[in-house]
Amino acid sequence: MDEEVGSDKRENAKGDKLPRRAFILTENTVVYVAEANERENTNQNHPSVVNIQSHLPVDIRVTYWERAFRLLEIFLATVTFVVVVWYMRAAYLQVSATQEATAQARVAAAESVVEAQAAIDLSKEQFQRDQRPYIWKAFIKAYPYSIAGPVRVDIFFANFGKTPALRVSLRGDIFFGANALKDADKWFASLPKDLRKLHGSVTVIPPGVPAEPEKDTGQWTTLSKVPSAPEYAYTIEHDSGIVAVSREQYEDASGKIYETDLCFFRLKTGAMAQCERHNEIR
Repeated sequence: MDEEVGSDKRENAKGDKLPRRAFILTENTVVYVAEANERENTNQNHPSVVNIQSHLPVDIRVTYWERAFRLLEIFLATVTFVVVVWYMRAAYLQVSATQEATAQARVAAAESVVEAQAAIDLSKEQFQRDQRPYIWKAFIKAYPYSIAGPVRVDIFFANFGKTPALRVSLRGDIFFGANALKDADKWFASLPKDLRKLHGSVTVIPPGVPAEPEKDTGQWTTLSKVPSAPEYAYTIEHDSGIVAVSREQYEDASGKIYETDLCFFRLKTGAMAQCERHNEIR
């Protein structure tokens, strides 16, 4: 409310003396009302004059429109900031999604390369298996023997594969007596990984099975040894008294090494049968 000052001794906030008819509107604004009869050199009453003086600093006297424009600027700046932040977030999410998709594509491409290489390796392995040489027994012949005479066994080989068996190396032996099968096991276990280290000859066996293996002198081996008298007696009375063994090592055109193990024992009837072990192609 307006406050009336009833005395000349009333002071405002700045220490100025206020007239008798002064009203304080605000802390820094004073309204002065002076009567005409109080003016110098006049005896007539005149209408009251209202004089409003403002003690506010000039730099903070902001009009309504200036404040509105400032609020509008703040609002627009805030909206612009929000839009920029939203755009930056959207761009970040888009870049992250792109990077993730790129990473997934790289992983998928790497997996495809691995799968393709595995398929190529599998096809190559299958082709090698299909075309590789397979050496196996075509025919085996045991000759009659007598006491103090040699026991002879001929093994005829054939290449049942589709490509030549290269650098073929052959090893064989023959055993007698009750421990003949155990001696055969020890013999296979004692062979080196590379038979060519034994400095034997090597040959080539082309693919195909001869119509008469016995007449093909290039694809057979002869095993011969003289048994002792007790060993001879055991071979007459028991099966597996004579055991003939051999190992063939060979390569294909790519240089991969293969092996064929053969093991046969003699029955009392004179026929030859396969052993339970050491008859395999690797």
